[in-house]
Amino acid sequence: MQNWEEQRELFPTRRKAVKEPPARPRIRPNVFARFARFASVNHLYVLIAAAFLVAAMISFVALNTRLDFSKDFEISIDAATKAASDNLDAEFPATSTLMIIRVSSVDVALAKNVAQVVQDNLQSDEANFSQAFIPGIGPFYDQFGLLYRNPEEITQRVQRIAQSKALYEAIAASPNLAGLSALVGEVASAVQKGRSPGGLEELFTQTANTIKLKLANRSLPMDWRKVAGLIAENSSADWVVVAVPRGNKLKEARRIVEGLAASASGNQPDLKIAMDFPPGSEAEAASSSARQVLVALFLSVLFSMLLVTFSLRELRTIVLVVVPALLACLFSAAIADILSIELNSVTALAFLSTLLPALVLTCTFVTGLAPLHMQAGTPISQIMLAAQNMGPLMLAAAAITLCMWLAFAGVGIPNVSTLAVAVAVATLAALLATLLLVPALGKAWPMPAIVLVDIDVAAPHRAWALWYKVRPMLAFIILAVCFFCTVFILSLRFETANSTAADSGEFSSRRGLQFMVDDEAEAAKLANDLARLPDVGAVRWMGAFMPRDVAPKQQALRALSGLMPPTNNSGSLGPYNAVDDIQDIIASLRSVADDVKADDALRQSAQEFRRTLEILANTSGDLDSTIIELEQLLFSGFGELSHAAEQIAVLPAPKITNLDQRLRSLFVSEAGKWRIEALPKRVLPATDFIASVRSVGVTPLGPLVVEQAKLSTLKSGTGPSLLAGLLGALVVSLIYLRNLVDWLIVALGSLLPLTFFAAIAVYEGIAISPITLPALIMATTAGTLSAFYIVVRRKNPAVTPVNAFLPAAIIIAVVVPFGLLEIVEFERFAAITTLLIATACVFNFTVLQQICDWLENSGGSGPGLQQPSVVARSQEYLGG
Repeated sequence: MQNWEEQRELFPTRRKAVKEPPARPRIRPNVFARFARFASVNHLYVLIAAAFLVAAMISFVALNTRLDFSKDFEISIDAATKAASDNLDAEFPATSTLMIIRVSSVDVALAKNVAQVVQDNLQSDEANFSQAFIPGIGPFYDQFGLLYRNPEEITQRVQRIAQSKALYEAIAASPNLAGLSALVGEVASAVQKGRSPGGLEELFTQTANTIKLKLANRSLPMDWRKVAGLIAENSSADWVVVAVPRGNKLKEARRIVEGLAASASGNQPDLKIAMDFPPGSEAEAASSSARQVLVALFLSVLFSMLLVTFSLRELRTIVLVVVPALLACLFSAAIADILSIELNSVTALAFLSTLLPALVLTCTFVTGLAPLHMQAGTPISQIMLAAQNMGPLMLAAAAITLCMWLAFAGVGIPNVSTLAVAVAVATLAALLATLLLVPALGKAWPMPAIVLVDIDVAAPHRAWALWYKVRPMLAFIILAVCFFCTVFILSLRFETANSTAADSGEFSSRRGLQFMVDDEAEAAKLANDLARLPDVGAVRWMGAFMPRDVAPKQQALRALSGLMPPTNNSGSLGPYNAVDDIQDIIASLRSVADDVKADDALRQSAQEFRRTLEILANTSGDLDSTIIELEQLLFSGFGELSHAAEQIAVLPAPKITNLDQRLRSLFVSEAGKWRIEALPKRVLPATDFIASVRSVGVTPLGPLVVEQAKLSTLKSGTGPSLLAGLLGALVVSLIYLRNLVDWLIVALGSLLPLTFFAAIAVYEGIAISPITLPALIMATTAGTLSAFYIVVRRKNPAVTPVNAFLPAAIIIAVVVPFGLLEIVEFERFAAITTLLIATACVFNFTVLQQICDWLENSGGSGPGLQQPSVVARSQEYLGG
């Protein structure tokens, strides 16, 4: 018989089953839940610390923020180009600030006179201009001007002087009105006999001009060298004024030049004045008034608050979303001030990029609280559950933003790099502020409900049903258009200039390419090599200002020796009556002008001379004293004619050192370096022009090369940085989603809107520049985050359309009113930002939502990170 213990083992005692309570599920709190618990428990301390920080940062930002809208952006260039450019500027400092004013007219005299007036005005303004001069005018050209004529013309002039020797001998015998009367009488007799003496047209014309000036109370002695043809007067219809403004007066100098040009050409329709100004002389845009700024700020606040109110509905929700976001932006602004970052027209408005990640993160946390307010549990447990559930999503959104912006931190554009750092700081500050302030505010200000607007509920039922019917076809169309628009990506244009008036990549510089060599021999060889190139139209160097083939011209001028007779200083013999002589001259001139046998040029000059003398004879006043002064003006310079002719007959060959020092300083430095400038023959891309001169073996220099180096930095930095940023953002998305199909949807929402923007940019002529680049980065970030949240919503019902579209919509609402200000950069940034973000949001709202619906109808895309597809309930125990 088995013992009792063995029987109990075989026949256990039946007892009534007692149902034990199930164990409460225990979830290990992550770091986000721990942050939320700490902030909720110590909410008073957190809020007090936040209030103190806000007050301190507002004061610090208000006192230390520096705005300088006149400061241009900078673009880094390679070290070799920068060193060469600096060397050129050091050797020829004036060339970087030259202002060229070209005056042209069909009236040669008018063009020359206007150019001289412009030169005189600029030269007298010593406060703004260091020098101003006209190449082709001055002592050098007065002395050597004849050597710039071709040998045939010089020979003809000498022969004409030899044929007019009798004329000059007659005047030399009696250099007064009596002698002139006798000379004109002989001319009239010769014309009546059928002969037209040569060389008299200039005499009649110049004498008439001297009389006209005297009648206008302007005493200018007649230039007998010009009458004889011993001065090679420049009869060009184009005159150039070279002005060198002082280094810190570029804008003022340009304003003065433009004012002079406007006043000179105002009443002269045939006069054309073209101006070439250096970079940095652009006039500052009209500054907006304080009233306009206040209106723009008011509209920004109004539009953004209307969006926030409509989307969030309830005051507590609005506070939870807006306050941490503003605190994060304020913190990034304080960091910018600590780092002495100066905001200019490029970065000032783009600094609003810091608002986007802050709004995304706060909206994420607050929407995580929305499904919990109706469940049981303490406020702290609800806040911890929201942080537990939404924390990884917030971290993923912050990482996406950091990847997009930090990829541009080393792009070579200091403004964009600074902005990238500021956005990164704002993103980290927003993450910290959200994890601390949202729990603290939620615990300190408990409210019964958090209300969020869903698009399905907000829209009328019939309209929404119609939208569901139209959306598939519309999604197909948009997808097809976006894929087609990929061809426009390669046609995107880059520019470095603030203004879109000039295409930096396709223009032909009026200043051309510059070269620098060590001596005159190298300069001459380089100039010859450049002149042979098919794309080079003109070559400017010091040798180009010197006359060519001097020896045969000197040989022709030697014939002037002994042609001009000496002057009889005693004048004509015997007394004479000047008034009667004038009447005799008038009668003789009338005979010449009316005789059909005379040459047309002689008749016209005689007619002009006669009319001038008749005006003189009929002038009221002391005619005798006027005639005495006039006779002095007409004949006082005749005595120098013989001496001038003898000097020209033995004229030496000019040297470069004889040229105007102001002109030489532009082409020969004090250290002996020679500068050569090559201008293109036709309008062609700058890259082609630079490539065409590489064959000369000397490195091209100048603003055009620097501009191309900047463009190279912009091009080489923008594409790889954008690709790296998108790749980093997509990697973060894949890590969070852990599903290839969902990740491909995010990739579509990140990449395809860029193709549509490329098409618009090409069509509208929008270029990638330091102004548009921040807008492109911000819009790409907004589009990527929007696509990411649309996909996450499929697995996490706590994510709503508010997360996907509200931050982007607020950015648009804030930026658009600033386009009303009278700042060109603000207008462009506001327009491009609105276009890009709206394009991305429309694409995601239409195409990605439709793709998600197709996947849902086909059975889904597989499990994601969030499983199951519900939010953790409040009775779950987090511990801690």
